[in-house]
Amino acid sequence: GDGDDDDARPAVRIRGFDHADVARYGGRYHAYDASLPLWQYEYRPLTDPFEIASVPYEGHPDDMAVGGDGEWRRVPFVTGGVCHALVCWVEYGLRVAKA
Repeated sequence: GDGDDDDARPAVRIRGFDHADVARYGGRYHAYDASLPLWQYEYRPLTDPFEIASVPYEGHPDDMAVGGDGEWRRVPFVTGGVCHALVCWVEYGLRVAKA
């Protein structure tokens, strides 16, 4: 393939969720045409931003539930146009625990 040794990359698990793909591609976004920063493209949003899901990483693992898991979202268009792409992003709210 592309010269990567997939077997050599470490497993990345955060609160039981496998983030190996994020770790694999996260630092190499510039190497993929479909993953360039959005500001480099001329675009017009057809909807307001909306949340697809939320993943809690704090608390007891037995109490965790993915918000939006398996649910459909109905999102109104705010302007007319032709949709050529879907923009998705992940936001991590990281906090440093006080010792």
